[in-house]
Amino acid sequence: MRLSSTHPSHVQYETYKNVFNNTKKQAKEQYYKDTLHPYKSDIKNSWKILKPLLGKHTNKSDICKTFFVDGMNTSDPKNIANGFCTYFANVGSSLANQIPQSTVSPQSHVEREEN
Repeated sequence: MRLSSTHPSHVQYETYKNVFNNTKKQAKEQYYKDTLHPYKSDIKNSWKILKPLLGKHTNKSDICKTFFVDGMNTSDPKNIANGFCTYFANVGSSLANQIPQSTVSPQSHVEREEN
């Protein structure tokens, strides 16, 4: 059962929801002010706090260390770089070769203007 937007319970719900959201916003703002304030003159530690908030990953262990290149797993950066280079140099023509030949002329899709 859905209450109408004018029903007293719905109005009360909206009021409390707004109060909660505003309180949460203020608390979050105060938390970050309190957290950053001690580091206001220390840019390095300020960024340590801000990076996770901005979605900047500081943990480099998430990066894959080994890749499958030429049928073998490798962790050699030179082999990995060459594998990526080969892949991206050939991916376009490889995909183009997989597109089946059409028996329909491309001109058949073009509308001609009548004078």
